[in-house]
Amino acid sequence: IIASVIWPVTGLVLGKREFMQAIVNVDLAGAYALSITAKTGHAPASLRASYTDPYTGRPLGYRREGTAGFVVFSRGESGKFDGGAPTGRDICFRSPESSAPAS
Repeated sequence: IIASVIWPVTGLVLGKREFMQAIVNVDLAGAYALSITAKTGHAPASLRASYTDPYTGRPLGYRREGTAGFVVFSRGESGKFDGGAPTGRDICFRSPESSAPAS
C-alpha cells in the first residue's frame, strides 16, 4: 500500500527534475549563443556538446534561423520538437533574426 502512494509521487518528482534541468540547460545554451551573436553579428554554427538534454542524454537541439537567429531546444518527454509553438509543451529558447546588432 505504501508503495502505491510513494511511487506516483516519486515519478512526478523525477519528471519535474528533468523538466527543470531542461529549462536551465536550454537557457544557458541560449545565453551562450546570444553572447556569440552579440560579438560576431552571426549566430554560432553549432553549440558546445556540454549542453545536454536531460530527456535524451544527448546534446540539446540547435538550429540557426537566418544569419543571427537561432533556436535551442530540448526534445522533452515526447522525444520530438514541434517548432516551439506557443500551445505546445516544447522547452526552447528562440532568438529571432532581428536580434542581431546593427552593423
